[in-house]
Amino acid sequence: FSAQYSQMYVGLWDKSSLGYSFAGIAQPLKFKNDYGTIGFSWLSFTSGSLYKENSMVLSYGKFFASKTNHMFSAGINLKSLSLGYGLDPDGYSTNAVDPDGNATGSADTLFQKFGMNKSAFSIDLGFQFRPFKNYRTGLAITNLNEPGISLNPVDPVKLSRAISLGIAHTGKNFSIVADYLTRQINQVSDYRLSLAGEQNLPAGIG
Repeated sequence: FSAQYSQMYVGLWDKSSLGYSFAGIAQPLKFKNDYGTIGFSWLSFTSGSLYKENSMVLSYGKFFASKTNHMFSAGINLKSLSLGYGLDPDGYSTNAVDPDGNATGSADTLFQKFGMNKSAFSIDLGFQFRPFKNYRTGLAITNLNEPGISLNPVDPVKLSRAISLGIAHTGKNFSIVADYLTRQINQVSDYRLSLAGEQNLPAGIG
């Protein structure tokens, strides 16, 4: 079981209260045999009463081993996503402006037509394979179905699908890792390459 709360960017001039919360639990399903591990987690991001995001995640993973000492793991996340726009004390949510910049005294037409909340469903997949004793490779795909999160279905905004590939080499006292991630954001390709290394030294220093 793990839980976390973070107050982000304390002291903003507009008195925004940005908070990030997480809670998760995982339970191995081991009886006479190993049936994998199931997990459940909740993530929340809030900006006071103005905006909120919630993710409820049901996870499952399974480890497989072969007689040739090759090891394979697979996992899946099923995510229920929601976001909402709230009422603010200064009335921005209920006092929109027209194209000329004049206050209308009513909510934005977007909120009037489609409400102030949106929900969606998303899927993540992950795989790991150990071809040799000291090597591991991994593949992760997040937001596989690229769910739409815009209030207006005519003007779609989608969570971009991200694909991550990784390889790791572990020795007796060290490890070396490379990770490559790619995704499309607003029809623009975004790439990230990460390289990492770890060395264990005497006296418990790493």
